[in-house]
Amino acid sequence: MKNSEKIFSFALIFILVNAAIWLIFAILVVFEAFPMGSVPDVLRRILIALAVIAAGVLFILQILLRKHIRVAYYLTLVALAGMVLLTFMDQVGVSDLIYALFALTPLVLLLYCRGWYFQKAG
Repeated sequence: MKNSEKIFSFALIFILVNAAIWLIFAILVVFEAFPMGSVPDVLRRILIALAVIAAGVLFILQILLRKHIRVAYYLTLVALAGMVLLTFMDQVGVSDLIYALFALTPLVLLLYCRGWYFQKAG
């Protein structure tokens, strides 16, 4: 039982790391520190908004998971699985693979401690 609680805590940390990655990405795009070539300003603004939204959603889901809200578990699995899948929707580089690992880790950890989570949420 204690092992599942520790694994759940690691999953929450990885979710926060994912949120931080998206927020840092948004900041880098704002200050044009991320190489984007000749991307139009409108598209850059859309990318910034989507990255901030992704960070916010992950942060909120992490808070809801801490409160053991049942639906938050499923929403988090969907969000993380979607982020992993979207990582492979364009040209895949080393940074994409590293991010996929950071998004896949909490997904696997949450699946591992599912029984414990629902026992606490029940």
